[in-house]
Amino acid sequence: MGGQCDKTAFVAFVVLLSLSLSSIVLLAQTQADEEEVVKSLLQAGKKAIIVDNIGFTEDESKGFWPVYDEFQQIKQKLKTKGRSRSSGITWGVMTP
Repeated sequence: MGGQCDKTAFVAFVVLLSLSLSSIVLLAQTQADEEEVVKSLLQAGKKAIIVDNIGFTEDESKGFWPVYDEFQQIKQKLKTKGRSRSSGITWGVMTP
């Protein structure tokens, strides 16, 4: 029973967070700011989907979310690193 209440509370939190963050998008000064807010919204949505579909116990949740968050951070660093490498590539003319 507590699990369903926790899910409902989390989904309500995500919805409120999404509404709050979406208003920040309107106030964002740069494209980078907007991109960061959109990423935050997407991440919150991913977490809500996971919570709704997996149904962790409290102990499982305590173990899962730190690992998930660390994985997401590593994945983002790798994406950023890959972008910086590819942006420095100079394409030349290939000759036979």
